[in-house]
Amino acid sequence: MRRKCDDSAASWIFLFIGIIASLAMRLVVLFMHLNPFLAKAAWYVGISFFLVFFLYRYNVSRFRARSIEERSLVTKISDNKELAHDDRETIGKILCSLTSKKERINFAVIFILSGIALLLAISADFFIFLKK
Repeated sequence: MRRKCDDSAASWIFLFIGIIASLAMRLVVLFMHLNPFLAKAAWYVGISFFLVFFLYRYNVSRFRARSIEERSLVTKISDNKELAHDDRETIGKILCSLTSKKERINFAVIFILSGIALLLAISADFFIFLKK
């Protein structure tokens, strides 16, 4: 029976933590012009959430690497050796995690929010320059 790639609740929570961190960091630039307190609050939220998010991503990456090394999967596949049931399960988990849409969603959100933040910051700086 084929293994179904299901996303865990934790992975969705960390996706939203990453998106909130990205949004908060982009708001810092806008809030610098409006309210320094809000800018600082957004920076603290962004940095704190990024720490949590990237710790999670580090652990996912470490799981993949450790699983591949512990089971000598590269060697087994390269040498065309028979894979045990546990090896196939491990490869299935790794492939499922590599095909997750959440990572692409997070990268797209970071890219879009960065572009919006850049445009807003340029606009704010331009209008401040015109006032002088």
